[in-house]
Parts: sequence; structure tokens; C-alpha cells
Amino acid sequence: MEEASRDLGASGWQTFLACDLPSIRTALIAGALLAFALSFDEIAVTFFLAGSARPRCRWWILGAFRNAQALPEVNAVATVILLISLPMIGDRGVFDARRGCGVPGRAG
Repeated sequence: MEEASRDLGASGWQTFLACDLPSIRTALIAGALLAFALSFDEIAVTFFLAGSARPRCRWWILGAFRNAQALPEVNAVATVILLISLPMIGDRGVFDARRGCGVPGRAG
């Protein structure tokens, strides 16, 4: 079906969205739900292993969610964390793409 899609002039993204994504949609949803459920287990383990030292950023964020007045501060901290981490993830993707890693069917 992918080959027929390409023969009819569809781009790579159109082929993915029309042919591949419907096939893997159920697996993606199941994987997301499983990751979400397992993340709660990680919070419990981290909570018990954290000790009584000064609370770290993730615990401050978790505790501030209970306080509705601190929500703007939590949003600001989360935005800063995203602004720091997303460019690093993007740089890694560009680095891998230049080396030819992680892209199936592409010669390195």
C-alpha cells in the first residue's frame, strides 16, 4: 500500500499519515497509556528514595500543584525547563541525522 501511495504521487508524510499511522495508532495509544501509568510508579519510588534533604525541582513542582496560587510559578519553571531541554533534544536529532543514525533506509 505504501508503494502504491508513492506511485500515485504522495509525499513521504502523506504516505505515513494515510497508510502507516492508522496501522500503528492502537499501539501508540497503548504505549502512551502504559508510559503514563508507569510514570506514577516512578513518582512513588522517587518519593520513598528521596530522603530528607532539600527538595529538588521536581518535588517543588509536584508540591506546588496542590497550591493553586503557586500555579503561575510552576508554569514559568516548566517553561524554562522545556526551553532548556527541547533545543538539546533537537540538536541531538540534527547530529544523528547528519551522521545518518536512526533514519531507516538512509545511507550513512
